[in-house]
Amino acid sequence: TSTFPKNEVDPVPTFVKEQIISLKSKYPFINFHVLAPSTKGKIPYTEYVNYNETRFRYFINKFEILNTYGLISSIKRNKFLIFLLPLYLISLIYNSIKVCLKFKPDLVYVHWVTPQAIIALLLKKLFRVNYVFSTHSNDALILTKFIGGTALLNSVVKNSHAFISDSK
Repeated sequence: TSTFPKNEVDPVPTFVKEQIISLKSKYPFINFHVLAPSTKGKIPYTEYVNYNETRFRYFINKFEILNTYGLISSIKRNKFLIFLLPLYLISLIYNSIKVCLKFKPDLVYVHWVTPQAIIALLLKKLFRVNYVFSTHSNDALILTKFIGGTALLNSVVKNSHAFISDSK
């Protein structure tokens, strides 16, 4: 995920964490592992009651601020953060592969089509791991505005185990 709180007072939206806790209470036999971007003052790997968390590095610790308010919100607040995005994406792909190799998940669940569901598609092709994705707002529509975006979106949807959308 690109948005995951580092502690109880972090202003980052908590919806993914809340989903995990809710699912864990209903299905205690499921093990959850969260891959999220590094933030200042957060250790790389932590085990909690409901999930384990791996934080991936994408730049010098002092400047790992893309997750301060959520990825898009942080970039909107500071346009210069767009320059961290390529490093963030490369690190996200690398660490997604690394987590799949280490933990061998049965299912990958991601929020957003771009970039998470695209990376989940890559993981499916590499490791034959099923994925489910949630799409919010216009993230799927934005992808279709790029050359090859519609074909990529169709591939993401067709290869997914399931998907959830809160809009048309």
